[in-house]
Amino acid sequence: PQKEIKKIYRFLDSDELDLEKMIASVDQNLYRKRRR
Repeated sequence: PQKEIKKIYRFLDSDELDLEKMIASVDQNLYRKRRR
């Protein structure tokens, strides 16, 4: 099970990074719309 846990952690890590990127881009879009 140790290997599986490591796999899951790696998946969560990369997923979190992608989420951060998504949130950042969404924030930028909202900011641009508000500026108009």
